[in-house]
Amino acid sequence: MPLTLEELLRMKPEQALFRVRNASRVPEAVCRGLSDHVFSLRFKDPGEMEKWNRVVDAAAGKTVDQLTAGLARAHFGNALRILGDYQGAMAALNRAEEQLPSAHPLIHEFRASLLMGCRDHKGAIIELRKAEDMRSAHGDRVGLAKVLVQVSMVYDFLRHPGDAARMLEEAIKILVQYGAEARELLVIALQNLCDCLISDGQIGRAGALLDEIEEPFAATGEVNALKIIWLRGRLESYAGADQEARKLFETARIGFQKHNMRREVALVTLHIAAQHHQYCRYATCVREALKVEPELEALGLDENTQVTDLLGQIATRSGDLEQAIWTLTSVIAASRQKQTAGA
Repeated sequence: MPLTLEELLRMKPEQALFRVRNASRVPEAVCRGLSDHVFSLRFKDPGEMEKWNRVVDAAAGKTVDQLTAGLARAHFGNALRILGDYQGAMAALNRAEEQLPSAHPLIHEFRASLLMGCRDHKGAIIELRKAEDMRSAHGDRVGLAKVLVQVSMVYDFLRHPGDAARMLEEAIKILVQYGAEARELLVIALQNLCDCLISDGQIGRAGALLDEIEEPFAATGEVNALKIIWLRGRLESYAGADQEARKLFETARIGFQKHNMRREVALVTLHIAAQHHQYCRYATCVREALKVEPELEALGLDENTQVTDLLGQIATRSGDLEQAIWTLTSVIAASRQKQTAGA
């Protein structure tokens, strides 16, 4: 009986793994579907993603088409990166690159995400430039825009929000030409542009852009409406409206908690902590920052050495408290590439 994706996805991952391992071969479409399934779980359930990731690795070994198998192993490596296994992720990506019949931009995009998690921003830019050249050469304009969004993230982590904003503006110019095909990535790019404009001190431009996108974004669902509230909080914070900023951050946090969006809860909580630090409420700052611990456990970051060191610095107020909060924010953001569609 031929193996089908529908059959496997009805199973528990352990059963699916057994079925794949005992199959004589796995059709290319099934292997691709399993990779897509793992990719979709990266934001929702890291534990479940880890289980299905084993199925993908097994399927790649039973797939005749080398392009499909190589891309499946690339997704396997990217999932290991999200789970915090950076060494395993790099080995898997290198193995995928060797298996692919020709160079593929996805390898460089995933490797860039990994290098960003390792805080090797120079290496990440090198990988993304390779991906950018490949997407351009193949005429893949939406793929190119995705790479530009990812490049903007590197500049954002380096605290170069002006450069990040320029990359996002280039991406948006491309995405507005592609309608429904690029709508999800366009939403991400516009949200990230608001964020970068605020960080760059371009408060007027950020406010105008928020006013322009707030209504259409809110119409797409509560989650995007919450992200707008979060950005409004950042805008008020930079404008010096302490109480209003905290109120908006708290509204966003409660909403993200309702939707079980653990990463967003962690990031908003750290923004609340940073807000208290800005006004010298250091004890409250520390209490708020340490509230991220359950979220970090849920995200699989609680055993990350850098994360535990940063939490220790925050708890004891040793070193630069503000820098520790910012670095922890960056690590959490890098763990799933903030708001990018490709990582």
